Amino acid sequence: MQKKPLLVIIYNHKYVKNIAIIEQIYGARFSQIHHLMPFYQGDKENVSSVYDSSYYFQGYISQGLRDYYQKNISHYVFIADDLLLNPAINEDNYQDFFKLQPQDCYLHKIENLVDKNGCISVWFWNDWAHNFSMKNKGLEELHHLPSFAQAVALFKRHNLLSNHFGKQLKVNYRYILSACLWHLRNRKGLIKKVKWAIWEWPYFFFGRWQKYKRAINYPLARGYSDIVIIAGSEIKQFCYYSGIFSAVNLFVEIAIPTSLVLMDANVVDCRVVDKKTWDEVDVTNTTKPLQDKHQNNLNSLLKDFPADVPYLHPIKLSAWKTK
Repeated sequence: MQKKPLLVIIYNHKYVKNIAIIEQIYGARFSQIHHLMPFYQGDKENVSSVYDSSYYFQGYISQGLRDYYQKNISHYVFIADDLLLNPAINEDNYQDFFKLQPQDCYLHKIENLVDKNGCISVWFWNDWAHNFSMKNKGLEELHHLPSFAQAVALFKRHNLLSNHFGKQLKVNYRYILSACLWHLRNRKGLIKKVKWAIWEWPYFFFGRWQKYKRAINYPLARGYSDIVIIAGSEIKQFCYYSGIFSAVNLFVEIAIPTSLVLMDANVVDCRVVDKKTWDEVDVTNTTKPLQDKHQNNLNSLLKDFPADVPYLHPIKLSAWKTK
């Protein structure tokens, strides 16, 4: 019997009406679809009710495992409900499309949290990395993660920087100044801009300076995680690690890539998939150009989907006409 993939849709919020829309989009292309929806109260058998913050939706994947796990699944294809797969992708050709072998996993990209100079970039979610600790009361399972030394070895094996973890970091002042300028530009109104420029920025600057020099005490990576494909043989180990990271409230785009490294998974990424990546399309922060082009008609977008793009994100279904 030929193994098939399972398409698993992850919802950030309880958008029950989107279940039917998503099944209409993918039903003819994937014979098996499961949904992970926070606080779901319905009775559909292929929907798991999960309980966690959307900031840690790796916990949804771990909690739902008992419901969606099957022995004969080739890959588990996890996508956010606002990510739209290329209509050409289906259960018969997805491995060719993403250049996957049976044991491979896919993530858009796994990146270092710390650069080669020992500086951490200005990224809001870095706070989660600084706060992560292997010593967490009530969570003895943290000791089942690889040791610090084992994690360092795994990071080296995956060509990720590892010699800066556990040490005080250097501060890249350009990162902080760029963040200050960003906040100044985004203050609405002259009075708020002046207030920020005179009084508020020094507190922000020195607060970030103190924060960014703090050590990260365990090897961690980061990566875009609104699509992740896990080989069927790897799903239990992935859920184990991602569940632990959910329990300590580690941000999902740190938790998922770090789990893949600690599993020592063979990860295919956008550099191997020889197609345009989602962030090369002008929809990173807004889908208005696409909405204007297709007059908010989802069927029009699906018919005229960019052939060389594996997926688009974000495509908020509530903003599109689906009938």
